[in-house]
Amino acid sequence: MKFDLKYNQLPLFTLLCGGLGALLRIWLYATGLDKEGLLVSAHPAGILVLILTGLVLVFLIWFLRRFKSQGKYSRQFPKSIWGAVGAFAGAAGVLLTAMVDLIRRESAISLLAGLLGIVAAAALAFTGLCRLKKNLRPNFLFHTLVCLFLVLRLISRYQSWSADPQLHDYCFQLLATVSAMLFAYHRAALDLKSENRRPLVILGLLGTYFCCLSLVASAAPLFYAGLAVWMVTNLGELNIPTQASGEAG
Repeated sequence: MKFDLKYNQLPLFTLLCGGLGALLRIWLYATGLDKEGLLVSAHPAGILVLILTGLVLVFLIWFLRRFKSQGKYSRQFPKSIWGAVGAFAGAAGVLLTAMVDLIRRESAISLLAGLLGIVAAAALAFTGLCRLKKNLRPNFLFHTLVCLFLVLRLISRYQSWSADPQLHDYCFQLLATVSAMLFAYHRAALDLKSENRRPLVILGLLGTYFCCLSLVASAAPLFYAGLAVWMVTNLGELNIPTQASGEAG
């Protein structure tokens, strides 16, 4: 089997690993709490999910080490109904989260994140419309707005996350948000000019995995579900021959 054909299997592989990780986290929170409601540090589910995460991280980086897909934008991001659906799902998740931030008004940063989130959701929805049209390349500012929203979202949530002594409560949400933020940044860079898509693919797959784990014990599961669908369907064309096509070595 040719190495570049195997790239098509990575989204499904990532989703399966993310599903397994989510099941481990369900097991952890269902049976791993002590009398005080704190997680047992030595619970096997908690250990296994960390081992799984390390393996997924190392494997994806190793597997994609030779991926250097470049070329015309229309070839890397062709017309795609699934890409459009993913962008719309991401926009819905962002919009819902932004509305919650505006209603709660927990801080000035969260309020600002809510306002920017509405704009970012509209921008992300527009990129979805672009995926429905052949050769329609969005301005880089659209994905930049999504990136900025995620920066504010990260800042607004960090205070509550950092006060939580239980790493499992927030670590995957933190990693999911950072991955999505960097994914949006690299997506904006690709909208501006053609370049190596390897960082985008790695970040999108890792972000999808972390989002799957963030569906459990999270206050915003729909937000992470939307981000996961957006990233996994907007990695770009994985069938493009790369500069290092051939057998894995």
